Amino acid sequence: MRVRSLAVALLLSLAVVAGYEGVRRNGFVYDDLHYLVENRAVHRGLSAAAIRWALTSFSQGNWHPLTWVSHLADVQLFGLDNPAAHHLVNLFFHAAATLALFAAITALTGAFWPGAAAAAIFALHPLHVEAVAWVAERKELLGALFGFLAIGAYAAFVRRRRLRWYVLLCLATAASLAAKPMFVTLPFVLLLLDWWPLGRVCPGPGAPGRIGAGLRLVAEKAPLMIMAAASAVVTIVAQTRVGAVSTLEALPLTLRLQNAPVAAALYLKKAVWPMDLAVFYPLREGGHPFGAVAGAVALLLLLSLGAWSARARAPYLLWGWFFFLLTLLPVIGIVQVGGQALADRYTYIPLTGPFIALTFSVGRWCDRVRPRAAVAAAALATVLALSLAGTRRQVELWRDGETLFLHAAQITERNWIAHAYLGKLYLDAGRLAEAQDQLERALAISRRFAIARNNLGIVLERQGRAVEAEAQYREVLNSAPEYAEAHNNLGLLLARRGAWQEAVLSYREALRLKPALTVANTNLAAALMALGRREEALRQFRIGMGQRP
Repeated sequence: MRVRSLAVALLLSLAVVAGYEGVRRNGFVYDDLHYLVENRAVHRGLSAAAIRWALTSFSQGNWHPLTWVSHLADVQLFGLDNPAAHHLVNLFFHAAATLALFAAITALTGAFWPGAAAAAIFALHPLHVEAVAWVAERKELLGALFGFLAIGAYAAFVRRRRLRWYVLLCLATAASLAAKPMFVTLPFVLLLLDWWPLGRVCPGPGAPGRIGAGLRLVAEKAPLMIMAAASAVVTIVAQTRVGAVSTLEALPLTLRLQNAPVAAALYLKKAVWPMDLAVFYPLREGGHPFGAVAGAVALLLLLSLGAWSARARAPYLLWGWFFFLLTLLPVIGIVQVGGQALADRYTYIPLTGPFIALTFSVGRWCDRVRPRAAVAAAALATVLALSLAGTRRQVELWRDGETLFLHAAQITERNWIAHAYLGKLYLDAGRLAEAQDQLERALAISRRFAIARNNLGIVLERQGRAVEAEAQYREVLNSAPEYAEAHNNLGLLLARRGAWQEAVLSYREALRLKPALTVANTNLAAALMALGRREEALRQFRIGMGQRP
């Protein structure tokens, strides 16, 4: 048994390497810049001050200290000039999560081959590329890894009733939540496990002591529920502080409720047919057509009824379906964070349920008629081969930002994020005509998109069209007066025409809104020098030097 397990673990690890080895050729893209390249706190590596920052920071709208510490360790070991090393660490964590899932399934059920098959599909499914090939999504991998380890510890605790296993369960749960609060539903997942496969729930509605037994099972998870609730509260506070949570005025509840079932149905479709995957799927303005919403709701209801009706003879179907719905709940968009309708990375944990339901169904089918095992093995090999090819192709799309977002713009409609990101890439590369085209496309879709309009102002200014650039900056500040970078850019434009007093006001407003915007300190210092206010200028230079020595 041990040799067989080690052999499968080795094969699963090799499968991950075969699928994802291409990440070593990829660079930093998208939020990797904000998380790592431009994040001065991370540049310090594993210093005491940096670890204190990781434990207390709401940077990027999240509280995930374990993830920050992993990035600090990467910077300490590899620096920031070697993206391949950071990507390979992600690959390692994905392999570790795959093995933890395999171990948890076999510990819970004793079903070796269905567990190995589910872990293999998890390892190679193309929907998981986003979580692995995007360095900033390290948090998804770590959250899943420690969540699966918690499930394994729970299986050992139930079997052996030793305190050390419960302590390990609590520690793994805390680590999962400290990496990413995706698994806040873990205590309820454990209650699902009490029903199947652990069989701790009393059978039959009239069984004596059923309510008391249920309450004991809930009480057993009380410390985990407290941790999950605290993590949820901290996350909402962190995301609210940076303005990431959409208000009901900006995105009405009706639109959120329309998008939720459609997103869940699309996740299932992409699980079966993982084609046309994009880094960003924009929310539809005005919501989905009635037919799409009704069809999605009908599909979810039919699957729910089918799983419920089969609960006696095939409990893994109901378990897998509830696992999917339960773990998807935090990211289904009722509390909307960002402008995406759905995201591939959100399936990293939830699709584990359907994978297990599928492999256990096939395993039972094979048990009834032994010769069917060869058919099942051939089908699994085909699925894994297709998944491997799809994963390798998807990894290639993540090699750089231009490739990634050109693909997203091509396969989605009205993708303002894709056009805006391409515009910024072209701006940084000095390709001003292409930058202007992409930014204007983004603004044609979303007129109030402040980042795109601010960048368009920079493009126009570099083209020598200062009057048009100023109009763009002022329009940004009319709709988003809290946007510090636009105040700074307006100040630069005013300074270039010699309006030093107005420039000083713009720089001061930028610093009031964003004290860490060091470039505004140095710009303010230059403006004060031009006005002959040398002591004030020296003070601003010193502040800037203190922030960025």
